[in-house]
Formats: sequence, structure tokens, C-alpha cells
Amino acid sequence: MDYTQQKLVFKIKKAIRYIGLYGPTRTIIKVQAQYHMKKEFPQKEALPVPPHATGKHIGLLGCGKFAYSNIGY
Repeated sequence: MDYTQQKLVFKIKKAIRYIGLYGPTRTIIKVQAQYHMKKEFPQKEALPVPPHATGKHIGLLGCGKFAYSNIGY
């Protein structure tokens, strides 16, 4: 279900429920995650490598919005 396309009443009820479960700060992050995951980025190429790269990488695997909202929090 795409929460960003739902009616305003649905969004308000969902936000109130999330505030009760997670608190206001984490709820804001969860709302931002909904909109962030719909964002399209024009550049589909690899990110540039910093000049002093160590060769180490960090990968984040998760379930989309869940991973984003947890890191944002």
C-alpha cells in the first residue's frame, strides 16, 4: 500500500498510531522514509570514489523503508 497516495484522514490516523508506538521523533523519520523511497535520482552511475579511499565498503541490506527509518533515527 502506498501511504503517500492515501486520504489525509488515513495519514493522520496512521501518524497518531505511530506516535503512540514509536514517539514523535521516530514517527517523523518514518514519514520521511515513505517519501524518500519514492524519490527518483537522475544519476544511475556509480558514486565517485574519494581520493584517499581505503578500499573498505559498507553495505546496508534491509527492507527499504525499514532500513532507512532505522538509520535516520
